[in-house]
Amino acid sequence: MDDSSERFADADHVLHGADGARLVSRVMYAVYVTAVLALTYAFTVLRAVLISSDTAWLRHQLGGGRGALLVSGSVFALLVAAWWGGRIRGPATPPLPWIDLVVASSIDRAVAVRPWWTMVLVGTVGCTAVLGGVAGGAVWAAGLSQALAVPIGVLVGALLASAVCFVWLSSAAVHAPPGERPARWRPKVSGLLRSLRLDTLRDHARRTQQLTGAVLSGDPRAARLQVATPITTGRRLQLRPGRAATVSVRRDLLGLRRQPGVAAAGLCLSAVGAWVLSATVLDPSTPLPLTVLGIAFCHAAMGLWSQGLRYAADNLSSPPLFGLPITRRAALHSLVPIGGHLVVALPTAALAWVAHGSDPMQLAILLCALAALAPELVAGHWWATFRASPPPQAFIPETGPLMLVFALARPWLVILVSATLALRRIAASTTPWLSVVLLLIVGIGMLWTGSRMARRLADEGR
Repeated sequence: MDDSSERFADADHVLHGADGARLVSRVMYAVYVTAVLALTYAFTVLRAVLISSDTAWLRHQLGGGRGALLVSGSVFALLVAAWWGGRIRGPATPPLPWIDLVVASSIDRAVAVRPWWTMVLVGTVGCTAVLGGVAGGAVWAAGLSQALAVPIGVLVGALLASAVCFVWLSSAAVHAPPGERPARWRPKVSGLLRSLRLDTLRDHARRTQQLTGAVLSGDPRAARLQVATPITTGRRLQLRPGRAATVSVRRDLLGLRRQPGVAAAGLCLSAVGAWVLSATVLDPSTPLPLTVLGIAFCHAAMGLWSQGLRYAADNLSSPPLFGLPITRRAALHSLVPIGGHLVVALPTAALAWVAHGSDPMQLAILLCALAALAPELVAGHWWATFRASPPPQAFIPETGPLMLVFALARPWLVILVSATLALRRIAASTTPWLSVVLLLIVGIGMLWTGSRMARRLADEGR
């Protein structure tokens, strides 16, 4: 008879005392904090947004097949993200000492790692169910549905979180080293937990520690390196020599060729964001949160295409390629993200204009507005790439976390606020061309500020 449960209980008692690790109790406190914050802030803000938005516009744009397509696409993207996350850090990842001393023993692996799986499952399902109930409550409080929306939101949130956790665990079990993959895929949770290999668990545990250190130190570069997936496509492709400008562009294109998932994700985000921004310019009644979301999508897409810009900043202390100054290199590495934005956003805007049925002048304004937005979007990544180290005050326990978050989020805040105001003014103003020019001027000013930040870091030898 297998005594894995008894041996596991003995090990837990030795390490954590009579009460054990109490992992579920800890995560339940996180669920409680989430519920308090959601009921205090999220409910109020979401209800105010729904009340102040044009509900007729929402029903017209998101009703019927388009709404179902949007929901299906969002769920699919969430499951794909969970599958991708399982390659980096699985949901059942104990600390390294526990892996080496307990999981590596003869105790049943499903028993040895189940507490961490239970903790993640309870926390994810609990927090998502709370947020779903709060969203349903806000919809009900805004007068857009019946009170039945609250339990439906809780149920949908719990079911969606359960599906995400299962896909997450399945990905961690399947992406074992090639020589250690299970002979067949086991759809049961116990089988998936037993399929987790020691090398995979150790790698995920080390990555968790390094990500935690990067977050606590406010170092986005270290966190980005930890979540980067290994390159397995296009390894035989080589970069041909040439002039500085052409080599820089080819290098960035080659990087996207070797990471087709990153390029495709940027394309999807840019297309969705451009469609939302086109709706904002063509229809002034577009809700404000959708405009902010569209700008965020376009900015995130350009960030996925700006890997060459980040690598140039990471190698500031190395001899410069072709002897070019850092501002020239940053400008060359910005050509691919700007070109990607224009190639995707402008045809998307033309399609949105055709669907909207506006006059040709609005098409010209729309295309110029999206083109004028490109310098500001790429300038935000200049700010993020060449930002200085956080000030010492950012590590003070009382006010440090807030200062650190503000320092990291400053490019996002500036872009979201300025671009939203400009696009909303273009949609509602009788002088839209002035707003387009102002949007372009703001972008050029942000690029100039980013170039100063880059030169400062280069002079400091970082």
